[in-house]
Amino acid sequence: MADLEKTLASDTVKKDWMIDVLADLRACAVNNNMTKLAEHLDDAVLVAASELARVSGPEAGLGERRDEVGDVSGCSGKEPNAR
Repeated sequence: MADLEKTLASDTVKKDWMIDVLADLRACAVNNNMTKLAEHLDDAVLVAASELARVSGPEAGLGERRDEVGDVSGCSGKEPNAR
């Protein structure tokens, strides 16, 4: 577990990986008609984005995707129902 924490803390890992994971989970929830879960994951994406911005400062964290925050539809790059 310590190795994983070290890897995640390194600069080589993109800071917005959590948003990617949450968006993938949301897509899965939508594909399985779990609308309430999808709504909560939308909220989680917004919370993660704001936390990343707060921790990383204004110039880091979300990178090029900063203006996509809040629009998580299709963030995973996968078509709905794709596996």
